[in-house]
Amino acid sequence: QREAAQRRQAEHARDEATATAEFLTELLAAPAPEVQGREVKVVELLQTAAQRAQSAPDLSVETRAGLLLTIGRSQLALNRFRAADDTLGQAYALATPAAGIAAPIALRIGLALAQVRTRREHYAEAEAVLQALGADARWQADRTATAQIAIVHSGWWQQQGKLEQALAALAPALDPGLTLPRASRIEALAALAQIRF
Repeated sequence: QREAAQRRQAEHARDEATATAEFLTELLAAPAPEVQGREVKVVELLQTAAQRAQSAPDLSVETRAGLLLTIGRSQLALNRFRAADDTLGQAYALATPAAGIAAPIALRIGLALAQVRTRREHYAEAEAVLQALGADARWQADRTATAQIAIVHSGWWQQQGKLEQALAALAPALDPGLTLPRASRIEALAALAQIRF
């Protein structure tokens, strides 16, 4: 029985990877400068990718949400905050507990959405996402997830110039007894350095 469950999980992972690869191959093959008469810009490609991911009927909800997360993060990195907000908002709407999306993916979607809304100075909307993340039973007992939420919440306070609250919010991520993934530990220490200097 356990072997059957592992086989199903492996088949699901394979199907998700295949669907993602096909989606990206089709997307990247689509731009044809000889037809369009110009070079395609990255921001245009990301916008096209977001539109296709939203409407692709052959993608599972989890694959669609994962693609939207990746696209939204790329838009955020390019300072396309409104586009990132739209894309990540759609991913967040898919990442409900009922949708069956893996908890780590749902958490990353929520954190990215809170970050982009903070960058856009939509503080109430960002706070609502952070509060929902903190109340979500999928990771309430997960100290690493709690620390990752704390790091983003600290950034929310810091963006508003409230450094004491930022430091207090960051405390769960600075617990010396907590073993965080390296990237999260670096992010927590960077946030601490920004607050103190």
